[in-house]
Amino acid sequence: AGKRAALYAQAAGPTKIALEPIGRTELMGGPTSALEIARRSGSPNVGIMMDTFHYWKSQVPDADILAIPLEKLFIVHVNDSEDLPPAEAKDSHRMHVGEGILPLDHDLELIKRVGYDGFLSVEIFREEYWKQPVDKVVADAKASLDRWLSKGN
Repeated sequence: AGKRAALYAQAAGPTKIALEPIGRTELMGGPTSALEIARRSGSPNVGIMMDTFHYWKSQVPDADILAIPLEKLFIVHVNDSEDLPPAEAKDSHRMHVGEGILPLDHDLELIKRVGYDGFLSVEIFREEYWKQPVDKVVADAKASLDRWLSKGN
């Protein structure tokens, strides 16, 4: 995986490559394994992303998040989830920010402690939203993110 990431990095030139740990997977289920792959790539433009859904699904410990080097945390996906056990939650259970049960305030506090102040990307794979007009989905996603951020986050 490190060698493959190095090839991607070489092809990308100066563009950053963010590896995304996917909840409950063996190769890269959390930030520790993703950081190891980034390290093995030997490429400064290979880092990781944090996805609130996947980190919750994998039950990533706070210490693992706090151990992410700031220069390797390239982007954060923010989304929420229905009230299900982590092992049962699927991408299709994601919801707009602040409408589910994920500990988003806690997650944001952790990434602030790491020093991250970069982009937050809303990522939702919910079929119910796909059936709506794109303008509505985008407006609802932005409104939910703005509401959450205005709470003092």
